[in-house]
Amino acid sequence: MVCFWLFAPVLKVLPAGVAYAIWAGAGISMVAILSFFIFKQNLSAAQMAFISLIVTGAIGLNLTTSH
Repeated sequence: MVCFWLFAPVLKVLPAGVAYAIWAGAGISMVAILSFFIFKQNLSAAQMAFISLIVTGAIGLNLTTSH
């Protein structure tokens, strides 16, 4: 419920598709980073590259979408 409460104001500023892409990309990145530090899970270079592609895609969507 808190997630939706925090996400709702973003939808007033950004289109839903862009906001969801950023939200999902941030979630994927944060889970991967936290699991690396907390659970000592290894991330290969390929996995880090693909996570960076997700983040890059979300940023690209935001930059190329008119608000």
